[in-house]
Parts: sequence; C-alpha cells; structure tokens
Amino acid sequence: MKRYGMLILPSANRVYAGAAVELTRAELEIFGATVLDGRVGAVQTSTVGGVRYVTFDVDGGLSERDTALLGNLSSAYALFEFVGDLLRPVPLTRLDRFDDDLITIQKYPGKTNEQFTKLLLNVTLLASDWAGDLLTRRFRVLDPLCGRGTTVNQAIMYGFDAAGLDRDSKDFEAYQAFLTTWLKRKRIKHRVLESGPVRRERKVVGRRLRLEVAASKEAHKAGDVQSVDVVNADTTRAGEFFRPGSVDLVVADAPYGVQHGSRTAEQGLARDPLALLAAAVPVWARLLRPGGALGISWNTNVARREAAAEHLTAAGLTVQDQPPWRALSHRVDQAIVRDILVAQNPPLTPHPHPHPHRPRDLALSVAEMCLMRLMRGHKVQDRASGEGGGGRRRLTGVGVGGRAVTGSVSGNAWSTEDTPWTSSGRSSTGRPTSVTVIIKGIPAGASTRSTPTSSAG
Repeated sequence: MKRYGMLILPSANRVYAGAAVELTRAELEIFGATVLDGRVGAVQTSTVGGVRYVTFDVDGGLSERDTALLGNLSSAYALFEFVGDLLRPVPLTRLDRFDDDLITIQKYPGKTNEQFTKLLLNVTLLASDWAGDLLTRRFRVLDPLCGRGTTVNQAIMYGFDAAGLDRDSKDFEAYQAFLTTWLKRKRIKHRVLESGPVRRERKVVGRRLRLEVAASKEAHKAGDVQSVDVVNADTTRAGEFFRPGSVDLVVADAPYGVQHGSRTAEQGLARDPLALLAAAVPVWARLLRPGGALGISWNTNVARREAAAEHLTAAGLTVQDQPPWRALSHRVDQAIVRDILVAQNPPLTPHPHPHPHRPRDLALSVAEMCLMRLMRGHKVQDRASGEGGGGRRRLTGVGVGGRAVTGSVSGNAWSTEDTPWTSSGRSSTGRPTSVTVIIKGIPAGASTRSTPTSSAG
C-alpha cells in the first residue's frame, strides 16, 4: 500500500477554492471506483507544511496509466508520493490537446467556473460504459444548454467531438466569433463545414456552426480531426438537429434561477428548472447511446435533488446515487447551492438464447449477429442456419457512421419504423435465411438489397 498527496489547483474564485478540496475528494473516490479498480482508499484531507492536500492510499501503487487518468482530475495541480517524511513528485500527464486559453480567455457575467465545468464533464464520463476508455476513446459530448461554450471548449480540449445547443442568439454569435477567431490566431488547422441559417420547408428553424479541427498539422494529414457542431435553437428541439443514439455524454449546467431563469415553450421564463427538465430530459435521453450518461448541475435552492432525479428516472435513465456521487454539492454564493446529478442510459444487453440449437433461435442469432456487426461498423456475414420462429426481441444500438439502429427481432426479420436494409441468402444447410435491418438516417424510400457479405451503411 502506497500513500499519495494531491495538491489542489489554485482558483481565482475564492468561494470555489474553498470547496475545491472536498469536491476533489469526491471526484477522486469516483475515479477510484470506476477506472482504478477500487484500489483507492483512505481518501482524506491532510495539512502538510501548512498546505492542504487530498491524501489517499493505493493498493499496489500508481501505474503510468493510473497517473495519466488522475492527471485529468478537475483540480489536480501536482501529485506526490509519501516516502517517509519526504514527498516525491509523481509526473502527471493530461489529455489536453490545445493551449489552456481556449478555456480561460473568455470572461463574461454568469460564466461557469472552468474547474467545475471539467468536474461535471469528468463525473458524467465516469458514469458511462466507456469510463475505462477515457484515455483512448473519442467521446461525443453534447451540451444542450451551452451558452458561450465553456463545456464545448472543455470537450475540445480533451480531444473529443463536441456539440452544443442554445436558444440565445447573442450567446451563439459570441461563441461563433470567439471560436473562429481563436482558431485563426492560433493557426490551428480547421475547416468550416457549415455556417449560417438552417432552413426547413422554406423557414429558418435555427442557425448552425459546424467545423472540423485538428490539433496539429500531423493530425490533420492523418485525418485525425475533431468535430464541433453548435446550434442556435431551443433545447427541446435538439432531436431535430442530432440523431437519436448519436451522443456518448450529455452535460448541462442548468440556469440557477437568479441571474438567468429556465425557459420552456409552455411556461416561458421561470426560476424553477424542473419545468425545463420535464420538457428537455426525454429529448436529451433519446440522443444518448446505450451505455451513455447524462450529467446536470443546478441550484438546489430552487429545486430539490429528489425532484430533479425523478425526471431523469422517468426518462428511463439510472441515477447514480452512491455516496461519492452525493458529495458534489457546494456553495456558489448566498443565493446558489449547486449540486450535480448523473444518470446512465442502460447499456445494450441482448437476451441470451435459452435453446441455442433450435432452428428458431438460430434464426434469431442471425438477426442479432448482423445487428451487432452493424453497430461495430463491420461487414455483415450471414453464417448461421435455420428459419424464423415465434420469438421477438427488442434491441437498440449504433450502426455504421454513428447511425442509430433500433428495432425488434421477430423470427428471422428485423423491423422498425424506417427504411429496411436486407441481407438474404442460403445457409450451409441450404435453408433460406433473411435479416432485415432498419438504419435510421437513410432517406425515405432508399432501400438496398444485398448479398450476405455486403457492407451495410
């Protein structure tokens, strides 16, 4: 067992600096439980040389991967190992791909503290099915209340694909001006894919900024680019701009009901964020991939935690309610006590086959196998034998290019609401097999028939 001490990053915000130590303790415990195999223990606050540290034990000590993970703690400044009465520095590495002024340079009233934004993104990510892939996966993050882009910028900093949506046209214009100017001044390789009004049926329904960004010239040449997609429209219409099941993480800092209220089409402007959550959370939840997570922060002085959690549960999400997840509440000012609520979209869990050798179940295996291959972006190959039966199952997943694939298996056929892609042929026994898969995102009426070894997209 080895003991370590984390020095906390100084904060220009005096109130947040006072809460940062306890928040780091909770965040560290979440890291320990989710990506460090439960090896972190005895997390506490200690004073060393007159300076407060978050100290903790690690069974077996920290590996290089462990320090790379902990380097992304929202308030991590420096890490030391206790060796007798001495402190040995432990190098930390971070995901950051760009200069930190991407996060810090914007100054405006009501801006969320940058360290808190990183905390909110971190704990949401750690609740997802892919927490262990923090260092390698390009997450797709959506902030459906993005304002002037603090969370979007943090996602970009991490190397993730970032998306945002906000109804305030001034905030959209300010963020568009900032980001495009910053990219040019930093001489960062980027390409504007779309900039301007979005029209449908000859009406303007919003405005959109879409870009591709590369962290370096080498990354650009290798095709290693991040996407940035920001929309000026009401958050309850997010489903009109982003595909269902296309987002890994939804991260939102709800209005606190002091300087800014929550606005819905039905009730207009109100101090209570619960009306916003009731209208928006079902929309946000539909955008999440199975296994993805949603994290929100809000002012508990205007809405109780239990009431907010009910809206997440009603949308089919599983709220994280273990002790460290409940230790993220902190004071912002006299009128605001901020808390974080995180919930996961249940992961995809195909039902097991009770009788795998029966023809009925073999046919179901064909359909499920093809679906799973579509989710992973591979070619579909129809290797099983058997014919359809009476079984019926419901599955949801992500297909080629991030398209949502949803539907039910009935006998040997997939069917859902949209246009089918069909694979048909004969099995090794000579019996006909057929799998019909619906891929959302294909234009209506565009049906493709193919042999079993063709790509589906």
